[in-house]
Amino acid sequence: MDVTGVGDAVAYIYTNGGLRINNTIRYTTGQSESEPLPGSYNVSKHVLINNALDMIDAGQVTVISETNPDLLEEIRFLLIKESKF
Repeated sequence: MDVTGVGDAVAYIYTNGGLRINNTIRYTTGQSESEPLPGSYNVSKHVLINNALDMIDAGQVTVISETNPDLLEEIRFLLIKESKF
């Protein structure tokens, strides 16, 4: 479950309601990844996007066109650009 921003509060409500959350992900700035608690991950947006692009290029991602036309449109126009950030 994404616990970035208001996600913390949502996760709290879910767990107090008896729902089990196995893994949480918090998106961060920078270029690092960490797991401060088991099943609780901090992942930089930079790493997340780069890994997603690598998986798309390698054909490891399947997107069902009938239900995800907007996502497919966005993927078609992804550009890799390097900057100081």
